[in-house]
Amino acid sequence: MSLKMMKNTLLVSAFVAVGSFAGISCGDGGSDDKKDAGSEPEDDSGVVAEDGGSDDKPFSFTDYSVVGVLDLKPVAPVHDVELLSAETGKPLDPPLKTKTEAGTGKFSFKDVPGKYRNKLWIHVTGAGPKSEATSTYDSLSFGPIESGDSLIRISTVGTAGVAEATGAFTGKPDQVALGGAVYMVDASGKRIGAVGCAQIFIDDNKTLPMADGDPKTDDATDPNVIRYVGSSGLPLPLGMTAGKSISKTLAGSGKFFIGNVSKGKHTFKVSLDGGNTFIAEQELFVPFIRSEASGDFKGFLVLFGIDVKGKNPTPSDCPTTE
Repeated sequence: MSLKMMKNTLLVSAFVAVGSFAGISCGDGGSDDKKDAGSEPEDDSGVVAEDGGSDDKPFSFTDYSVVGVLDLKPVAPVHDVELLSAETGKPLDPPLKTKTEAGTGKFSFKDVPGKYRNKLWIHVTGAGPKSEATSTYDSLSFGPIESGDSLIRISTVGTAGVAEATGAFTGKPDQVALGGAVYMVDASGKRIGAVGCAQIFIDDNKTLPMADGDPKTDDATDPNVIRYVGSSGLPLPLGMTAGKSISKTLAGSGKFFIGNVSKGKHTFKVSLDGGNTFIAEQELFVPFIRSEASGDFKGFLVLFGIDVKGKNPTPSDCPTTE
């Protein structure tokens, strides 16, 4: 497939998994009943806890798979996989690394220290030369082990620039983009739906994005770098897009996108009332910038979720399209 054809394909279907480390069915509170195509969670996530779930005992997870972000099909070439702490961004002690199985993309980890339960980044190193559109670039995924998803998405060099084009931002080599989503979880921590009409606040910033468009800076603490994902699955600019405004997550999607985030610890908060109150937050250490990618192409597909417990707070009139 040519680079042009790949980009055209992406405009239709790419980023269906942006922010969706876990594929979910969307439940109550105004969310959509449809599931993301091909991303329905498995009944068995392959998680095995030697002690039945205690935080201080080793655990294992099996039959995870590296898949393409566009088609969710197994990535056949062998890829290196390493676990990192989501609290410090550093490799585990001792380090835990493996390789995917050729042809299936499957991998497993055994005897992971219990203190890292639900506090892991899964880092997949990109494979292939940067000159080839079909080569992959680094993937970094965060999601609780109990989330119900065992698919780790990775993207290709040929589609790397589309999010910048649709979201109207310029990626900086000393920062990295993050794709996220706000999820509902059940009592066990499994993701069961998305939260619509949510707005994301970074660190201590309590200012909403301006309605008139492009960011004035590339600083992640400036709210104007936050984008929300449209019904096409692509991040959109702030303000007016094709005559319609998008300044919150859509019902049935819950997805957002941040074009440039600095390396280090950040807190992502979720509000439904413009920042007066917050319904959830997720603290993460962002361990890499674009130029630090291990693969030949210097880029990252970074996906994470923010989980909300209880009843889905999505307003009944929350739109499903921009």
